[in-house]
Parts: sequence; C-alpha cells; structure tokens
Amino acid sequence: MNSVLHNIYNNLLGLLYEPECPFGIESNCSLASFCSAENWSSKVCELCFNELVDLELKPRDVSGLNKVYSAAPYLHAPKQLVHKLKWIEPKLAKPIAELMAYKLNTYHLQFDYIIPVPGLVSEDRAWIPSVLLAKELSQLLKITYFDDILLKNQETKFSKLSKRERLKIVTAAYQRNNFANEKIKTFDTSPRKILLIDDLITSGATLRTCAKALKQGNPEHEIIGLTFASVN
Repeated sequence: MNSVLHNIYNNLLGLLYEPECPFGIESNCSLASFCSAENWSSKVCELCFNELVDLELKPRDVSGLNKVYSAAPYLHAPKQLVHKLKWIEPKLAKPIAELMAYKLNTYHLQFDYIIPVPGLVSEDRAWIPSVLLAKELSQLLKITYFDDILLKNQETKFSKLSKRERLKIVTAAYQRNNFANEKIKTFDTSPRKILLIDDLITSGATLRTCAKALKQGNPEHEIIGLTFASVN
C-alpha cells in the first residue's frame, strides 16, 4: 500500500474510531476477531483497508447510466461510515471522497461535470452527504461542480414499503429543474460526460431517476455513477 493511501486510511480511521484505538481493534470494530500481527503493515491493517477500498468490486449496470462504480461493499466498516456521514459526522466526506477518487482513478476516465444526487436538509441533519462528497471530489479530480440542474422535492423514506412503492416514491422525488437558467441551457447545448455522485447504491433507482432527468435536456449526455458503498 503506498504512502498516499496510508494517509487517507489513517485520517479516515481517526474519524471513525476512538483515538485510543485508531485501528478499531476494540469491541466497536467488526474485524477485531480477525486482526493479528501478520495483518499489519506499518500503521495500517491490510485486512480492514481492503474493506474500505475494494479494487475487485465490479462496476454495476444501471439503466440510463453507462456504469456505476463503487469503492466498497456495504458491509462492516463501510456500512458504519455511510451511517456516520449521513447522520453524525460531515467531516467524513473528505477522507471518504479520497477513497472514492482513488478507486475511480484506476479506470482512467474523463468528465466534464460532477453532479450530486440532490437531497434535503432537515432538523435532524443540516448537510447532504452526496453534496459534500461531490464538492470534495470536484477538488480532488479537478472536475467542474454543478448542482443547479437536479432537484429533490420530497423525502424518500422506505420503511415497510414494497419495491413497487419505493420505486414510485423515488421517481416522484427527483426531477429536473424546470426553472431553466442560462447556466442550464448552456449545459445542455452539447453532450456532456457527467459524474453523478451518491454515498450509497442499493437498487439503483435513485441514480436511474436522476440520470433520466439529466438526459431530458440532452439524451446524448454520458453519465457515470460513483458511490462510496454498494449493496450487492
């Protein structure tokens, strides 16, 4: 593992775990029972790192997008990170974005714009994880950030709902900005290569709905999805 990844990893663990146990070998780490001396390289537990960046995780096919790439499966440490970023610690966006950028860079892709899946702030949460990640990735990857074109007009809570009911809610929740300004009109004048960002992909319905909205302006837009974690 190179020095850049060491730094990313150590920054991330410092936010995820208690300071006295930066590698999570106490009871709060799902990998505690597997850790042993031979798994450690310098300050990094290779076993735990392989959960956070799974270079073997294959891209997913989702209708309306060219591909969807994810850094890690939605298990153990990544699952904890998604929850903490969403509800507890917005500062996690930076190290998580670094992991996502590292994974994406292995594919040597080029983009014109980076767009987050839109969200809503509330009394429970004053930030939107996808927006935080997209802004960090915009700086890391040197891609223009653009968030004027997609809107979310209602919450998407799926507890005890059927797959059909969930899909209906998602389809209604995300739409294109109908108050098109000059910036949006310029955006659609030619096909763009777009990186669409979210923290997590489950069924792919959210990314699919957002991609459909983006292509209303120009059906020739090429859209790649990038998430931190993936439910397979």
